[in-house]
Amino acid sequence: MVYNEAKIQSQELTNRIMKMKSDILECFPFQKLKEEVDNYPELEGYKYTSPNILNFYQKTAQTSSMNLLELYNQYIICRFISEAEYKLQQKNLPEEIIAIYIQNFKRITAQIKESSNLSGLYLYPNDSFAKDLAVSNLRMIPAGAQKLNLAFFPKKVMLQEGTKQFFDVLSLALFKTGGVKYSSKRPRGSMQRTGLSKFFKEKSLLFFDILGFRPFFDMHTDTHDPDLMSDFNAEGWIRFYKRCADILKSNTYIGGVRGTSWFFDPKIKEVSPRLSYLQDIVLENGGRSFYIGPSDDAVKDATLKSKTRRKLYEEGKYFPTRYMLIWPRKSLIKWSLQ
Repeated sequence: MVYNEAKIQSQELTNRIMKMKSDILECFPFQKLKEEVDNYPELEGYKYTSPNILNFYQKTAQTSSMNLLELYNQYIICRFISEAEYKLQQKNLPEEIIAIYIQNFKRITAQIKESSNLSGLYLYPNDSFAKDLAVSNLRMIPAGAQKLNLAFFPKKVMLQEGTKQFFDVLSLALFKTGGVKYSSKRPRGSMQRTGLSKFFKEKSLLFFDILGFRPFFDMHTDTHDPDLMSDFNAEGWIRFYKRCADILKSNTYIGGVRGTSWFFDPKIKEVSPRLSYLQDIVLENGGRSFYIGPSDDAVKDATLKSKTRRKLYEEGKYFPTRYMLIWPRKSLIKWSLQ
């Protein structure tokens, strides 16, 4: 069983760390780190790291080798996985999602076992490491073609592209995500403010709660996960969205799913028509697309593996731009039942 394999690997990693004559496991034992993670705000991104853990990493990096820190990170991932079985069963997730978790656990432990030559993969701020860690401690949900984490309703997108987009997003929040509703049990983000600033921030969040600005599941691609990438096709995305609908049915305060990427740009239908399915299934069934803007990462990712897109970009005929795709819970669940 994967949980026992992770336990064995964590012990092997402990032995390797001890051979380096380090007290890192005493300075920041797993249980202390686990308590920090258990208290993370629910609505922070998968890369969120508490100030205490960041401080620990910075001090360790200054006084020890990066190899030691990487072994420690592999160790904590294996420890989280070894203790995930009971916690996963308490998550009220569909059995299909639990099976994908186990598939991810097997991949993660196998990749750690095979990584005898440490190369910085398991260090902050490496994105692949952050995702593996978030899956292992159950803050991120693997659902097939994408991975999910809880996030605030994207209010900033209201201000990106004029008044029409503002009112379109407002309408979506009011009428498509479940309607006006407030719950004291809703997921929360971090609150670093104090005094009057904290007071006004809390009241503004309460106002948005009442209007219906519910938290959303944020979608993420993980190119480090071969199982996910093998599902990155039209059929795989259909399976993914049906799983999202199943999760939403038992998480009534979540407003839907959202994702931001260059491949949600409407121009993709012209420059890479074979990727049209990434938008069509959502936009044809009650979802909406909203302008975010250009970025260096969008250019890099869009032109990395496509000679066509790279050529059009170099000729000034195509400029990769990020768009946010939002599929509200009502229309997503309705589509899944067809």
